[in-house]
Amino acid sequence: MPRTGTLPTVLTGVFMTILDFFIVNVAIPATRQVGGALGVGIVGIVFYDGLSGGVTQAFQHGVVYLIMITLAIAGLVQLLPRTTVKA
Repeated sequence: MPRTGTLPTVLTGVFMTILDFFIVNVAIPATRQVGGALGVGIVGIVFYDGLSGGVTQAFQHGVVYLIMITLAIAGLVQLLPRTTVKA
């Protein structure tokens, strides 16, 4: 049986703590901000593309786009694997 020292265990614990800190405080918020910025940008493009027909038509284009994306995401969520929690 190989002997392991305490140093690899301590270094693993320190690395996992740093990795956890990075994921929680950097990666997840950055991903959310990028997603939000892309969403606002795309809706802005759709809105300004429909602006030639007036503000009402541009608003309608934006709402139709948002409804279509919402339905598409709702459909994709149904494809996620289901997990059961055993009590």
